[in-house]
Amino acid sequence: MHSPNYVEHKNTAKNFPLADFADILNIASKKKIRITFKAEGASMSPFVKTGDILTINLNDFNPSIGTVVAHIDSKKKVLIHRIIARQGDRYILKGDNCKFIDGIMSKDSFAGYVESVQRRGKFVLFGLGKEKIFIVLLSRSGLLFPILLFLRGFKKYIRELVNG
Repeated sequence: MHSPNYVEHKNTAKNFPLADFADILNIASKKKIRITFKAEGASMSPFVKTGDILTINLNDFNPSIGTVVAHIDSKKKVLIHRIIARQGDRYILKGDNCKFIDGIMSKDSFAGYVESVQRRGKFVLFGLGKEKIFIVLLSRSGLLFPILLFLRGFKKYIRELVNG
């Protein structure tokens, strides 16, 4: 899940350019607020899709396995990916729809965590609750990506049968 085209601060409804997103997250995290933005990219599909509205909680938090976080890398690129493992005080991140991990990160690189996902005006609960541990287990074992590919193909096959 890549940086959005714009960021909307709930209290002011201002749009900010994409290039400033990492800076905005860093500044906002010091003020302990929440921000919302429109997601872009397929790396977290189907749990987060392009066009979904994400609310990022920028308050201090204790990252745990399964939490979806906003990570700022050394190039100021923001990724919305899931914590799939912990090694001491470092964390391994991976997109749910990705074959490979992003690397091993420190908590300092996390601006916040995904508090909610809205799709077409409705909250998407699946992927952020207790089932996130099952998602992590599938992801760590390398099974989540092929399962998602299979399900997409199966969905396409069913559509073709129904539509003729």
